[in-house]
Amino acid sequence: DTPEQLELLEEGMTQLRAGAEELYGAALGAGVSAPFSALSDVHEAFHQARRALALPDSQPLRRWQPPAQSGETHTVMALKDAQKLYELIAASETEAIRAHLESLTAAAAQAGRNEIRQAFYLLRFVLDSVIRDFDCGGADCQPPEYQETESAEGMLGQLLSSALALAGEIQQKRCSNNQALKRGIIQYIEAHYADPDIYARVVAEACGISEKYLYRVVREHTGRSLADYIENLRIEKAMELIKTTQLSITQVALTCGYRSPNNFYKVFKKYYDL
Repeated sequence: DTPEQLELLEEGMTQLRAGAEELYGAALGAGVSAPFSALSDVHEAFHQARRALALPDSQPLRRWQPPAQSGETHTVMALKDAQKLYELIAASETEAIRAHLESLTAAAAQAGRNEIRQAFYLLRFVLDSVIRDFDCGGADCQPPEYQETESAEGMLGQLLSSALALAGEIQQKRCSNNQALKRGIIQYIEAHYADPDIYARVVAEACGISEKYLYRVVREHTGRSLADYIENLRIEKAMELIKTTQLSITQVALTCGYRSPNNFYKVFKKYYDL
């Protein structure tokens, strides 16, 4: 928490950011809180660092700036409020989103401009996170830019509109007409699980989807990860062949997608606690 330590940290972040931009085209940044010494202050330190990171700043290291002490100050938005808003949008709880942001608007009426500005960018950070995590791209979903001359009520109202639009788009995605695609993904896996070279990339390419979407569909339909689902299909088929055919263990293993009897034995023991 000394100027020298902050300077070293900033230098390190600058180098890390340059490397990330060169290799991946990503702009990294870090938020730094005020100095704390007690373990009980960890939550507040994280809260400050996250707020600092949400502020618009081209510097790789963004430092928490406490509100100007001009009389009594009022916190507009805490970290738990941001987390709650994210969860409400993800669940498409439109009425709860409206009530939540209206309560923040009421708090903003008693806050200074600096607190309002920090709350605005923290809200934007939440909305940008939802857009990224749920792959939303509607024009109505894009959060507004901060306007120094705009009232707190006006800016929070615009953020509310974006939040509701996001919730609507997420709900529409859930209810979209893609059940046939989802069934096709599961059917492809069930038809090709015996291929020892069946991996997420292979299934995703065959079905014309991303690996991320593939994982989500499999989890949604089976309650399992992709690897667990394939393993379950193989071991169930193997048990069926052992009970109903005269095939050797080696033949059963190879028929069900195992590269060797040893691989089959390991999975068999795991499933049946042997």
